[in-house]
Amino acid sequence: MREILRKAKHKLGIVRARSWGRFYRLQFFLKTWAARRWSPLLVFGLLAAFSASVYLRPNLREFLDETDSIEIETFRSLFQSLGGGLVGASAIAFALIMFAMQTNVEKMPHGLFKRLSSDRRLLGAYLLSFLLSIFVMSLSLVPNSDWITAAVLSAFWATVSILWLFLFAYRRALLLINPVSQLSILVHDTARSLNTWANMADKLSPLLERDLGVKETARIKHDLPRYQYFQLNSHWTNELKRSISHTISYSRRYAEIGDHEVSSAALISLVRLNEAYIRAKGKTFFNNNPFMANPMSRDGVVTETLEHLRQNIQIGLARGDEQQIEQTMRTMSSLVAVYLSIDYSDERASRTHAHLAAGYLGSAVRSVAPHKMVDVLMEGVRLLRDNARQILAIEGTDEIQTVVEDIAKLAGLGITNEDYRPITVTAVEALASLTLDLLRSRNRDIRYAAEKIRSWISLLAELALATPETALNSRHHDLLEPYYSGRSLESLQSSLTDLVNAVIGAEEDDADAKQVTINICRWADQMYSTERNLLKKAAAAKSSLAYDIIHWVTHVTKLLLAVANSPVCDAHTASDLRKHALWLVSTLSFVPDDKEVVGYLENYSMTEAVFETAMDSLDNNFEEIETATQKLLLGWIFKSSKHETGRQTLGHGLLGSATLAVIVGSEEELKLEVASQLDKPVSPSPEYRARAANVIRAFIRSPGDQHGFSRIDHAAASADLVKLLPLLEELIGILLPAE
Repeated sequence: MREILRKAKHKLGIVRARSWGRFYRLQFFLKTWAARRWSPLLVFGLLAAFSASVYLRPNLREFLDETDSIEIETFRSLFQSLGGGLVGASAIAFALIMFAMQTNVEKMPHGLFKRLSSDRRLLGAYLLSFLLSIFVMSLSLVPNSDWITAAVLSAFWATVSILWLFLFAYRRALLLINPVSQLSILVHDTARSLNTWANMADKLSPLLERDLGVKETARIKHDLPRYQYFQLNSHWTNELKRSISHTISYSRRYAEIGDHEVSSAALISLVRLNEAYIRAKGKTFFNNNPFMANPMSRDGVVTETLEHLRQNIQIGLARGDEQQIEQTMRTMSSLVAVYLSIDYSDERASRTHAHLAAGYLGSAVRSVAPHKMVDVLMEGVRLLRDNARQILAIEGTDEIQTVVEDIAKLAGLGITNEDYRPITVTAVEALASLTLDLLRSRNRDIRYAAEKIRSWISLLAELALATPETALNSRHHDLLEPYYSGRSLESLQSSLTDLVNAVIGAEEDDADAKQVTINICRWADQMYSTERNLLKKAAAAKSSLAYDIIHWVTHVTKLLLAVANSPVCDAHTASDLRKHALWLVSTLSFVPDDKEVVGYLENYSMTEAVFETAMDSLDNNFEEIETATQKLLLGWIFKSSKHETGRQTLGHGLLGSATLAVIVGSEEELKLEVASQLDKPVSPSPEYRARAANVIRAFIRSPGDQHGFSRIDHAAASADLVKLLPLLEELIGILLPAE
């Protein structure tokens, strides 16, 4: 019985919850519907009421005719009193409204104050209400009772209209004293003025074309008639420039009093003004020639806008206002996107004005560095990254170098100063993100841009390695984590894995996937050089970055092989990818032959990493790389064993090498190589060999009981034991020839 009651209670609760959900959805729908349509509904209601009054006019007349007690003088007196009261009410109401409005807008710029304090709609509402009041008063002059019905209806609707005008004037006044609304009105009026100039230029273009000549206008892709018209009427941007000054004034004034919502709205309005300007100017923009300065590329509006923003940054720095600085930098970033949309009448033209805005942003972010505003600098780095992405999408890879350089320089702030560490991490994350964007780009020529980003990362890593690190803080790893780490789901290594998986799963005729394979090939070119240098320095410094670089090298090698084996990869690209993978994994052999360094790297499972790379090359059927990695594995085994670092590298490594030899059928070559290594003057001691033999014997005794996390143990247990176990016995004999 209790179970039945419990189930019934549960079902009742579900039904109740569903009912409340339907009620809330209906309530939300009705509120949204009414908010969007209240104005049309009000107009419709008033029209319906007016139509009903006209329709019922005969009935009203019959009622008034039957009412003998009401004389015409009474109506005349009523109309006169009502009209006089409405005249006084109109005067008082609008006097109070205008006083309140002008009191609130008196601190704004003079030009805008003049425009808003003489608002036509507000003054029109006052004039109309005053005229309607006089009209009601004039109804007292009706000559006889035949006009009473029309006079009553007219007085009624005139009174309703006056009350509605009072409400309209009140709401209009509130709108005009709202700074956000003032900015919206400013942008709307300025855009309309710019459109007027643009329309006049279009209408007069035939005359200008005649003056310029048909051949000249046909040869040049720019809109020369419009350009000529704007040159002849250089004052066409005067109102725009005043509006820009007004928005900047709003931004600074409200930032000073702490109202950053309004200051942000002012800067957004500044961006909208620039958008309207670009639309109006059309194809009259010119870009800078890389070999010769073009005076026609100078634009007064763009320069003035950016200069205002630069001054805004300086004012914010002087006041220590971080929000004002961040808002200004976001505005600069938004202007980069706006200026990228400029039509230079040439698809290959450099986006001169966008690069100018990006330069202003980079300079603004750098100017913040001495003021210890970490959050502001982090936001600036993100904005620079976003701009680099936008430039990459529009112009290609070669045009992002300046922005990349700005990001990399900011990354250096946290190398020596612990307080600025988040900035370095954010900047490295930005560079990693841009690397991924390059790989996804449709631009085939990404080699130079990728090399520059890699060189900046390498420089940052070298600077980090020059700073002290303890075993507890892993400082070097933390600084370069967004790029090198494989333990973060947001790192470049993780994103690369997702990208390669998408390429592998793509159809054979997928053009985008083919482009990604080419980009990955170009990106991997010469990578071995920087990674080899960093691995040497990280190992010598016993840095936590050494672990990341080792696993970065092995993982990227695996990814390159996987891409080379994908259906969308052509033969030429696959060959280059295998070559890059071979050179990259070979960097692991360039480890200093030093006992402390070798022991330090073995603590990071160097043997396991090399073995996994060899197994991955086997899985992808790349025997050449497998052979190279097998030699690399043997070389590392005996280099580590020579110094006897305390780990069972020799026994464990020989188990892995034997497993690889059984899989590829190179048992004899393995035995000869092991014997050759042991015959060298500097080789593992008998005691170390004996410990290695014990490791191998332990596997021979129970090959199926390997429950560790080692990839070597699992691979050996899964191999052909009929071939593997005898080979291991022979290796023991080579290790301990006396037995």
